Amino acid sequence: MDFSRYENLRTLVRANFSEQTRALVDEALVYADGKLTGLCRYDGTPLLDHAVAVAMVVISEVGLGRNSTVSAILHDVVRLAHKRLPAEEFLALTADIRDRFGEQVVGITMGLANISELRLKVAKEQADNFRDLLVSYSEDPRVILIKLADRLEVMRSLEMFPREKWRKKSWESMNLYAQIAHKLGLYSLKSELEDIALKYLEPKDYEHIVTKLEESAEERRAFIARFLVPIEERLGKLGIKYHIKSRTKSIFSIWTKMHKQNVPFEGVYDIFAIRIIIDCDKEQEKQLRKLRRTVEGIESELAAIEKQIAAYDAKFAAATAYDEADYKAYNDLKARYDHQMHEWEKASYELELVEEQ
Repeated sequence: MDFSRYENLRTLVRANFSEQTRALVDEALVYADGKLTGLCRYDGTPLLDHAVAVAMVVISEVGLGRNSTVSAILHDVVRLAHKRLPAEEFLALTADIRDRFGEQVVGITMGLANISELRLKVAKEQADNFRDLLVSYSEDPRVILIKLADRLEVMRSLEMFPREKWRKKSWESMNLYAQIAHKLGLYSLKSELEDIALKYLEPKDYEHIVTKLEESAEERRAFIARFLVPIEERLGKLGIKYHIKSRTKSIFSIWTKMHKQNVPFEGVYDIFAIRIIIDCDKEQEKQLRKLRRTVEGIESELAAIEKQIAAYDAKFAAATAYDEADYKAYNDLKARYDHQMHEWEKASYELELVEEQ
C-alpha cells in the first residue's frame, strides 16, 4: 500500500511509541487497507481514512497506547465483518486478528462492533438509559474512549454526510457522547462535540455567537490583561513560580447561559475563564490566600455593576421607543465598569501590601 497517505499518523506513532509498535501499526494499516479495499466514505475518500483519523485522536487527544491505536485502525474491519459475514467466516477473521495483533485488540474491536449495533431514538428520556447501556457494553474502558474518539472524528467530518443524518448524529453527540466525555474528564473533547452539534442543530444561534465572540475578542484580551496585572506583579514579588491559562468559554456553554437566563449575548458575563497554576511552599500558600480574597473582591464589585447593566439590557429589550437618556446612562455605566475594574485592582493590591507590613 501507499503509506504516504497516512504519513501524519505514522509520524505521530514514531514520536510516541517504540519501533516494535511502529511496525505493528504499519502492519495494521496494510491489513485494514486490504480488507476495506473499494469501500469509501460519503465524499469518495477511502473508508480507511476515517479509522486513521480516529487513531490519531486516540493517540494525541485521548492519550491511549499501542493496542488502542491498532484497534482504532481495525475497528471498521471488525464492525463490517460482524454485520456482513457468516458466523464461521467472522470467527476465522477474529482468529486471524488475534494471531497478528493479540487478544486485547480482538476484545476492543468486538466491543466497538457491539456498540455500533445499538440504536437510539432521538428522545431525551432515553438518553440516560442509553448511556448506561453503552457503558455496560464496554467491559474494557478503552472501548468507550475509542468510541468517543470515533464520534469526534465523525462530527468533524459531518459536512460530508447526507443532510438527513446531521440532526440525529448531532443530537446523539450533544446528549449522549458529550455527557460520557464529561463524566470521564475529557472536557476538551466534550466541548468540541457540543459546539459542533450546536452548529448543526441551531446554525443561526451558533453563527451569531461566533460573530459576537470575534467582534469582542480584542476587548476581552484587554480585559484579561488588566485583570492579571496586579496578580502577576504580586506573584513576582513573592517569588512564586506560576503559569496562567485563560480561555473563552465554549460556544455551547454561552448558548446555554443565554437560553437559561433569557438574555442576549451581551447579557452573559461568564464568557472566559482564568486558571492560575502555582508552585509554592505552605508559607507562600498562606500569602496567596490574601491574594485570592483580592480577586474575590474584584468579582463582587464587578457583579454589582453587571446587575445594573443587565437591568438596562432588560429595559431596552422591552422598550418600544429609543430613549437617548437611557442609552447615555447605559454607556456611562459600561465606562464606569472599566474604570472601576482598574481602580479596584489598584486598591486591592495596595491593601494587600499594607496588611503585610
